[in-house]
Amino acid sequence: MTVDGGFGHCVRVAVIVVSAFGSVGGHALAAQVSFAPAQSFNSGVTNPGCVVTGDFNGDGYLDFVVTNNFNSIAVFLGNGDGTFKQPTMYMTDFYVTGCVAVGDFTGDGVLDMVVVGGDSNLNSLALFTGNGDGTFNAPTYLKAALHGSGISTAVGDLNNDHKLDIFIGGNGSSEALLGDGHGGFQEFLVDGTTGFNVVLADFNGDGKLDVAATGFTTNVFTVLLGNGDGTFQAPQTYGNGGRPVGIAAGDFNNDNKIDLAVTFDPGQGVFIWLGNGDGRFTRSLTA
Repeated sequence: MTVDGGFGHCVRVAVIVVSAFGSVGGHALAAQVSFAPAQSFNSGVTNPGCVVTGDFNGDGYLDFVVTNNFNSIAVFLGNGDGTFKQPTMYMTDFYVTGCVAVGDFTGDGVLDMVVVGGDSNLNSLALFTGNGDGTFNAPTYLKAALHGSGISTAVGDLNNDHKLDIFIGGNGSSEALLGDGHGGFQEFLVDGTTGFNVVLADFNGDGKLDVAATGFTTNVFTVLLGNGDGTFQAPQTYGNGGRPVGIAAGDFNNDNKIDLAVTFDPGQGVFIWLGNGDGRFTRSLTA
C-alpha cells in the first residue's frame, strides 16, 4: 500500500555535500571542487539508509528513493531545480535488510524498484513495478536464498541477454539474480562472498560484467570475474589489514583499465587499487 505525507519522527537527508580534493605524496588526486550550500529535506522515514536515483515519471528530471532498515520506502519526485516534491511512502510486509535497486525489470520501458529484505516465509525481495508517472504498484514478493541477509545491490546485465539482472551482496554469501525481463529472477548463490558494498564493471576487458564486493567482517574485498552467463570464476581477495567498507570503480589513471577505490575501517584513507586489465589489481595510492 502507499501512504502520502505524514512523516512522524523522521530524519532529514542532505542532498548535496561539499567536497574538495588535494594531493597526497605528490600525486594530484583531483582539481578542487565546490558546490552550492546543501539543501536538506525530510526523508519521510526513520533511520534512512540507501539512496538511489532515477527518472521515475519520465519528465527528464532526476528523482530519488530512500529506504530505511524497517519497512518503509520514500520516493521523491524532482522539480528539476534541485528541489523535490513531498515524498510518497511505500511499505513492505517484511523487514528491509538492505538497499533498493532501480531498473526496468519488467521490460515495459518504465523504472521499477526492488527492495532487499526478508521474512519467515523465505521472501527475499519486494518488487514494486512502476506506473511511469512516479507511482508504484503494491509489492510482489520473491523468494531467494539470502532472505534476511541481503545488504547491497548492483544492477547490470550479468548474462548478456539484454535483460537487467541484480547482484545482491549478502552477509556471508551473495547471489546473482538473473532477470527474465518480466519481473522474475533466477538465482545463482555465491557462497563465501560477503557483499557489504558491491560494484559491477568489466575488469578484464572481455565484455562480461565482473563484481567487486567489500567484506567488512572478513578484512578483504573480493573480485569475481564473470563468465557471461551469471556465474563467476573463483574469487580473488585483496586487503591491507583493515575492514573494507565502501568501494567504487573507474579509470583513475587514464590507462583505459578499470581501477578500484576502497575505504577501510579503521582509518580515514581511501586506498586505490590500479587495474592491470586482466582482472587483477595492484595497490597504488592512499588518498
